[in-house]
Amino acid sequence: MAEKYAYIARCRKCNGIVMATVDNPRHREVVAETVAEYIGNDYFIERVVSTSVIKEFENTCMCEVEERE
Repeated sequence: MAEKYAYIARCRKCNGIVMATVDNPRHREVVAETVAEYIGNDYFIERVVSTSVIKEFENTCMCEVEERE
């Protein structure tokens, strides 16, 4: 079975995850738009194995949550 991938966006302040999207070839335009939006908003982008995203989400960004409070 082939590996499936996802893109994640990381906060530049805390390195926490702020977004994840599956790299699905059938939806490449939507994936590209989403990734471009987060690049434009100055986040780091990584392409990772999709099964690792669940583990990585334990490290979600708290900067934006704290700024809203």
